Amino acid sequence: MKGIFLTILLGLLFSFDVCAQWKEVANLTTYDKKKIHFGFFLGTNFMDFGFSYYDTPALNPNYRLREPGDPEMLYDPNSFVAAEVASLKPGFTVGIITSLRLYPWLDMRFLPGMSFGERVISYPFYDKGLSTSTPGVVPSAGGETAVPKKEEKEPYSYVAKSTYIDLPLLFKFKAQRAVNFRPYIIAGGTCRIDLETRDDEEDLIKMNNLSYYADIGIGFDSFLQFFKFSAELRYSYGFNNVLSEVPKPSTEDKFDPQYMYPLKTLRPQVISLIFYFE
Repeated sequence: MKGIFLTILLGLLFSFDVCAQWKEVANLTTYDKKKIHFGFFLGTNFMDFGFSYYDTPALNPNYRLREPGDPEMLYDPNSFVAAEVASLKPGFTVGIITSLRLYPWLDMRFLPGMSFGERVISYPFYDKGLSTSTPGVVPSAGGETAVPKKEEKEPYSYVAKSTYIDLPLLFKFKAQRAVNFRPYIIAGGTCRIDLETRDDEEDLIKMNNLSYYADIGIGFDSFLQFFKFSAELRYSYGFNNVLSEVPKPSTEDKFDPQYMYPLKTLRPQVISLIFYFE
């Protein structure tokens, strides 16, 4: 989290430095009279996930016991694995601007672009506390076999990379302009298409490629001599579950089903710091 705040702080300091160059004479005095504006934007993003879980892994409709011929895994039916995003890493966002003035105080903005980023998902282990008669041995579901229990369970990390096509449609509510400065708030929605393929044989978590977000943010416009510069801090909340079916067991430990069965929903979230040039 410290890295996020540091990045945002540096961006805002840069923005305030631009604003410090104001003059008493207003720049681009006819800018707001134009109906349509175009431009481009650059920024950084921090991708996150919101998790929810089944009370027990066996409540997952995809849950099944180990069958004959399945690879010998370390799955402990008495353990519970909670996923979390261990750290938020900065990504990169770029795109183009099409802004339509609806009213003097309201613009409609279509901002197609691309976002690149990743989420580091960590899996701490939590034992449900079910006792066993023999140390190191846990009865499997059904009670007919025993599965070795790890003496020490270290958190496992998995990197979920994303390359999004962003299709935001936002409404910009503008305050009254003060010489060369104007604050605003932004609200709307975004459709994102993830271009990263997640095949059952290659990825621990399989996710749907299409996600929908509600967006809200704040920013300010700075009217410079030849163009308008804007800085915006935006939060995007994904309201659809992007978690897909549970991959089939593999011989590799990282595909142990204990990492997938507890997860019920997976909702993406994005924090963005964006700089606009119009």
